[in-house]
Amino acid sequence: MKKLALLLALCMIGAFSLYGCGGNDTSAPEESVVSEAAEDTSAAESSQATEADLEGEWEISTIIDAENNAVSMEDYCAANGVDASTLDIKYAFTTDGNVSGFLMGVEVSGTYTFDGKTITMVFDSGTYEYQYNEDGTISYTDAASGMTSVLTKK
Repeated sequence: MKKLALLLALCMIGAFSLYGCGGNDTSAPEESVVSEAAEDTSAAESSQATEADLEGEWEISTIIDAENNAVSMEDYCAANGVDASTLDIKYAFTTDGNVSGFLMGVEVSGTYTFDGKTITMVFDSGTYEYQYNEDGTISYTDAASGMTSVLTKK
């Protein structure tokens, strides 16, 4: 059952991206709100990560299930007899607010905003929030399954 839930979580992460092709004109107001909020941050928060920290290529490295059991992507694929290339998930962030990705064989693109802690990615299918973690990784938790995908910078 855990394996099925993990596979479903991975599919859900990739599924939203399948709808992410093309532009989204509704992201400008959200970017303005996030930009204004970022400008109002206190000096104590100035040590937060910046777009420069986020810039570059990221790939999924770890899956954490709802019981907080972590497994590497390679080990997950090996344990479940899955070809790792079929679950390949990568993102590339630029400092100008664009994000592109390769998710389970499908290329996607969109925009993002970053407030030092939360990465808000906007695709045609919707808006998704990832967390920038203190250890320099980013993560996305699927609310339905409780599964978390952790991405590391290449």
